[in-house]
Amino acid sequence: MNASPQTDQAPNQALQRTRLRVTAPASTTTFPPTMQVPRRSGVSLSLEALGVPTMRTVTCKHLSVIRGLAKFAQVTVGRADPWTVESALQDPQFILNDRGVLSLSDGDREVIEAARRGIRETEVGLGWRGAPHFVVKIEGLEVDGVDAEAACVAACQATRELIEK
Repeated sequence: MNASPQTDQAPNQALQRTRLRVTAPASTTTFPPTMQVPRRSGVSLSLEALGVPTMRTVTCKHLSVIRGLAKFAQVTVGRADPWTVESALQDPQFILNDRGVLSLSDGDREVIEAARRGIRETEVGLGWRGAPHFVVKIEGLEVDGVDAEAACVAACQATRELIEK
């Protein structure tokens, strides 16, 4: 009786055909339950190596109290790889009390422009010539709103951190 080619192969033969160093080799050696199968040291694959666009981000907060009123903003600034610059053209996420704002008011747009101004001023001030930075997300509290100047300061800090990395 002839055995079919599929039954002659190891049970995890499909896994072995994947990239070397990704799975442990199949063997007939049995290991006690407390011992792990030895693995070869693997090659670390980053998303960038796989061709997936990547983006570096930094989030900074700024809080000041003027005449008893809190001025707060939390801004996430990103820098995308050169081939994904179209992300910079989109409006950032605007979040109040952990909920996204669906339609932006004139005040919200003023905050976004202040954050963008902070990014531009920092890039110019530090002589940045790389991929442009952009506002990814602005967060604040619904009670106090998001302050435009606080957003500008937070965006400056985040941009500076991204450039200095």
